[in-house]
Amino acid sequence: MAEEVWERSRQPPPQIPRENCRSITNKFLMHQATRLAATVGALWLAIGEAPRGLAAAVTVTNYSFQVPGFTTDGDNNGSVPGWTFEGVAGQSHFGITNPSGTNYSGTDGADAPLPGTADGSQAAYLDKTSAANAYLHSDPVLTIAADTRYTLTIAVGYRKGYSYALGGAVGFESGGITIPSLGGRFFSTDLAVDTFVDFTATFTTAASGDPLVGQPLGIRFTISNNGGTQFQGHLDFDNVRLDATPVPEQSALTLGVATGLILMCVGRKRNAAGRMTCDAGFRLETE
Repeated sequence: MAEEVWERSRQPPPQIPRENCRSITNKFLMHQATRLAATVGALWLAIGEAPRGLAAAVTVTNYSFQVPGFTTDGDNNGSVPGWTFEGVAGQSHFGITNPSGTNYSGTDGADAPLPGTADGSQAAYLDKTSAANAYLHSDPVLTIAADTRYTLTIAVGYRKGYSYALGGAVGFESGGITIPSLGGRFFSTDLAVDTFVDFTATFTTAASGDPLVGQPLGIRFTISNNGGTQFQGHLDFDNVRLDATPVPEQSALTLGVATGLILMCVGRKRNAAGRMTCDAGFRLETE
């Protein structure tokens, strides 16, 4: 009996057909990837990072300047609900406008939509005739949070027949103080005549020790000079969009990167499993 067992142990393991080997390999790798994804998902939820990194739209009062509503084309000088003007009296002006086809093609009639990235039939405007800048300040829209990226996008319109070489900006402020941001600055050469185009500004707060945290956040439009001697200008602003995106902490970033690398390696191994041989111990060799 002992000799018979010894003889059986010396027998080569039964060979698995190649097609079965490939099927076993693929199933094994997919099973491992599924287990890994489930484990990582559980860890992600455990540390509370799953909801982070998702942008949340913030409501801005009168964001498309449809209040007050117009029944005919024209301007509502000197009033923009939800916003405050700053400029030199008699040398700069502001208000809400419902432009006509003379200003933007195809906008005759009170309900005609504005072109480009504008929203609705009305917009806010700023104009000036002096060297001083003019501004529109929003009411506070939220309280600034830590570890958050804020993204502001505003449509800026350049009317037909206005060839002024001017500049402007869309950006953030807190308590009347400008918040440094990326983007948002533009010149007349960046605009498109007879339509609205988007400009975007962003800034990010630190996880701790940021003096902006807990302060009110406001939005500001600016019309300015281009650095030369041209002082006169007119700009329309519309469709104010603000997003607040929690920034993932380092622990979440590290976990995410590691997970991505592991899954990529598993995927590459699976794709590389071309010609294989198997024995009864499921030893796999790739060429």
